[in-house]
Amino acid sequence: MPASKRTPWIVCYDIADPRRLVRVHRKLKRHGIPVQYSVFFLQSTRKALTALLATAVVPLIDSRADDLRAYPLLSGSAPTVFGRGSIPDGVSFLSRWDELLQRQDTLFEEAE
Repeated sequence: MPASKRTPWIVCYDIADPRRLVRVHRKLKRHGIPVQYSVFFLQSTRKALTALLATAVVPLIDSRADDLRAYPLLSGSAPTVFGRGSIPDGVSFLSRWDELLQRQDTLFEEAE
């Protein structure tokens, strides 16, 4: 995947300390769309995402106790959900996809 191509990402974390957990969640909420409490959707280039995480999130974590990961998503892939999903029946997350991407783009541009 080219470094200059904007692609969708899932950023997730496991933070051991409740105070650091809240700080990381608040920081990522400024730049991405929360899918679940510790899982965020972002659309970014690899370089910009790496810079964002390195400068805004990594300083908030303890690398000995916490885990932060970013996974690129395949274009056009749809999620498979088992168990109780975070989105109620009858509500389509994908019906607002363009609106969410536009909101995320605005948040990301403000951060740059």
